[in-house]
Amino acid sequence: MPESSSTRRSDHSQMAQLKPRLPIIFARRPWLIMALIVSFSVVLAVVLLEIDERLKSHPNPDKSWFYGGTADSASSLLAAVAGSAITVAGVIFSATFVTMQLASSSYTPRVVQALSRRWVFQVVLGTFLGSFAYSIVVLRAVRPASTENPAEFVPVISVSVCVLFSMVSVGVLIYYISFGMRSLQPAFLIDSAARETVNLLESRRADLSQLTDPMPRNNERFPSGEGWQGRAKRAGFVQYLELPELLQIATENDLIIRLDREVGRFCLEYEQLVEVWPAETITDQIGDAILDQIVLGNERTPEQDADFGFRRVADIMLKALSPAINDPTTAEYCINRLGELVVLLAGDRPEDFAVIRDENDVVRIIVSEREFERCVNTAFSQLRFYARSDTTVALYTLDVLNRTTELISPRQQNVLRRTARQFVQTVIAYQNDPYDRAELELASTWIGDS
Repeated sequence: MPESSSTRRSDHSQMAQLKPRLPIIFARRPWLIMALIVSFSVVLAVVLLEIDERLKSHPNPDKSWFYGGTADSASSLLAAVAGSAITVAGVIFSATFVTMQLASSSYTPRVVQALSRRWVFQVVLGTFLGSFAYSIVVLRAVRPASTENPAEFVPVISVSVCVLFSMVSVGVLIYYISFGMRSLQPAFLIDSAARETVNLLESRRADLSQLTDPMPRNNERFPSGEGWQGRAKRAGFVQYLELPELLQIATENDLIIRLDREVGRFCLEYEQLVEVWPAETITDQIGDAILDQIVLGNERTPEQDADFGFRRVADIMLKALSPAINDPTTAEYCINRLGELVVLLAGDRPEDFAVIRDENDVVRIIVSEREFERCVNTAFSQLRFYARSDTTVALYTLDVLNRTTELISPRQQNVLRRTARQFVQTVIAYQNDPYDRAELELASTWIGDS
């Protein structure tokens, strides 16, 4: 049953939320979570102090759930919490950097970015920094009795919450110790490198499923002739495409935009990023608005760059097979995850390009790329040079490629078979042992001769 126009409009309104902004903001600025926790702690302290001031509460030793000591003991307690919290925060900060340095040297520098974006580090540090800030704010409000002011002030509720805050910090520290023990395990680091890509591919599949006919139709014609060429204002990696904003610009100005540089590609200054039709309607204002929706940066990021996720896992795999590390088991873990990512990517983008239509079903954006082939090459092309001296790893790779091929479309199978053919030819050419050559030839019979 054909979809109604209202259903299509609903689909395209959902398209306007292709990527949620909040997770991206936090991922690009890890310090924001810590800043929010500290700010919340300070505001909470101010609010609770105001409540204590208005209630004029006094310490009561009979109420076991509330603080019942004097102002001097409250000051000592708050000072102890503040001192211990900032000390533990410093230790966690140092331990985190040591962990990242070890992971960078033993696996790949690319895994540091994945670890630094983990919310665990940010929440743990934020909790202890928030505990320190809360204790300092409450400490300054405690007033011991003196000759000038005989009435002491002990913020009972605020000090009691400080004790609760300390208990929460201890629980967070226990979790962080467990997390730190796991963070140097190969499987954990490989998962950190692959997890963001898995989430990207799964969310992008859901986004594409919201579009009406994302693939070109047989009778659909695309503009010919020379369009307006949008060129990069600076050199850098294409980090992010603001597709909802590009769709809005194209719809409002009756344009067709073709994206010429894929996410993850390095773009030179003045290199072409987009081509837009009709060229004669493009003003400087419209052109700048289009280029502003293509975010360039100094490094690759995982928000939209699937190939970068493949690169991080492949780097760990290649480092594990290097003579300096010589850890084939870790390499096999990586090969498994790369096979998983290939299957997810194959289901996400069945063709080499997609189109995005507006609410009137008119093509507005053409996303042209060979992402699947590029990611497969990233995953397995270099492996043939590292695995040729280890027949066991080579056989394991052929087995994973064989099982992966059975789960993807015929067109994508050709890409994987071509990669597997290059792999086995390189490995067999390096082998001198007839037994190993026979094993490899037997394991590669599924590839075929075409």
